[in-house]
Amino acid sequence: MDVFTTPINTLREGREEVLNVSGKSVEGGKIQHIFFSKELAEKEIIDFFDVFLSNSEISLLPNIIVVDASPREMMEANSKFPNKPRPSYYVNTLLENARRSSYVPET
Repeated sequence: MDVFTTPINTLREGREEVLNVSGKSVEGGKIQHIFFSKELAEKEIIDFFDVFLSNSEISLLPNIIVVDASPREMMEANSKFPNKPRPSYYVNTLLENARRSSYVPET
């Protein structure tokens, strides 16, 4: 798992910046989760979604995950525990189980 950070105003800018520095392809249609800090989520975040709403190649909006702390710190901390599942895998399993039972917990 790679964690890239860059100061941006939109996800489109972030995607372009990551393409410039990573050398890896960033496919919007393969994004499963977008993590936001609680602090950012309390602000108006709709502008971050312009890349998904305006791109016809992306049929579904990924899961929006709000975490109390920094998503970056969460991802970086997880890299110290190679025997544990990645946060995206854990969250995906949590959400799928919640959808099946029609219950979405706060964790």
